[in-house]
Amino acid sequence: GFRKEYAVKKETLTTRGLFDVRLNIADDIITEIRIFGDYFALKDIGSLESALIGTRYDPQSLINALSVVGEFFPDMTAGEMLKLIL
Repeated sequence: GFRKEYAVKKETLTTRGLFDVRLNIADDIITEIRIFGDYFALKDIGSLESALIGTRYDPQSLINALSVVGEFFPDMTAGEMLKLIL
């Protein structure tokens, strides 16, 4: 069968700093994600990246997975982070 693979790169400047999000997606599942930037996170962003690997690349699946975003950025909602990823 045909496997749909693609890469996404989004850079967004926010009041929290610059977010540079890079994803690899295969069959609408996140296989790799890196979140670079000059923001300040309370916890190691690597654990958020790990939590997103294996998540479907659609709004509802991502919003569920991003429910922990407040642990990293207390003043950011899951919806705000979703806009940085989609």
